[in-house]
Amino acid sequence: MILEEITLSDIFSYNGNHSLNLSPAKNKKNLIIILGNNGHGKTSILNTLKLGFHGITDELKKEAQEGRTLSASEYVLGNTNSHAGHWEGLINRLSRQKGNNAASITIRWHETDGGEYSLKREWTIKGQSYEEKLRLDCSLFPTPLSDTDEIQDVINERIPHEFSQFFFFDGEKIRQIASATTEELQAAMEGLLKIKLFENLRQDMREIADDYRKSAQEKGDRADVEELDAAIKTFQAAKLRLTKEIKELKYENENLEADLEEVKRKLDVLQASDPRLNK
Repeated sequence: MILEEITLSDIFSYNGNHSLNLSPAKNKKNLIIILGNNGHGKTSILNTLKLGFHGITDELKKEAQEGRTLSASEYVLGNTNSHAGHWEGLINRLSRQKGNNAASITIRWHETDGGEYSLKREWTIKGQSYEEKLRLDCSLFPTPLSDTDEIQDVINERIPHEFSQFFFFDGEKIRQIASATTEELQAAMEGLLKIKLFENLRQDMREIADDYRKSAQEKGDRADVEELDAAIKTFQAAKLRLTKEIKELKYENENLEADLEEVKRKLDVLQASDPRLNK
């Protein structure tokens, strides 16, 4: 990402439209240093860049007024009644006095893939609330993007929010940046290199695999139960069949015993009537 230009419109200390050419000189490093006296808008430029790329972050809300963290609404509309300090709001004071209720920042840059990008973030005050709009034009896109989440994903792929402090920083706060903890640096690097993304994907894959194994086990258990149920039904049917056969055999046995008794009785009668049969 090579920054080319930013345009500030009625934002912070910048009344009206102000464009800054940030294109690096030919064959020079992509490093931009902004110099100026205190109170002449250096921090405003840095903050507008942060706003343009990541919107109203907790960091900006915390730094706006010493001693407290503003709400997003207070950051845009202003908070002049607080004992903690005075905050005019996001829109330039002189511009608001003229009846203007909108402020914006436009950032233009290009990338090594040949893409030319133009990002515009705009805030409009409406009564006691505000509306925020975001638009991204790119020479590689068929149409401009206007969905905030989609645009933010594109931005975060280039400048993760956790790493933005290392791209845009106030020289007066260099010690704060230099004292960043190992955990903060690690989180920032993971965001920039998308390591966290891959780590999350790996964790998701582990969970999916566990769910699959659990599901397979449950399916296996269900299959075993179904197999046992089928076996029980088979045995029950066999039992009924054998019970029926036993009854039939018992009945047949009783008939044979009766026939045998009848044969014995007739034999006794014949022996009694013909003595020769007893020899």
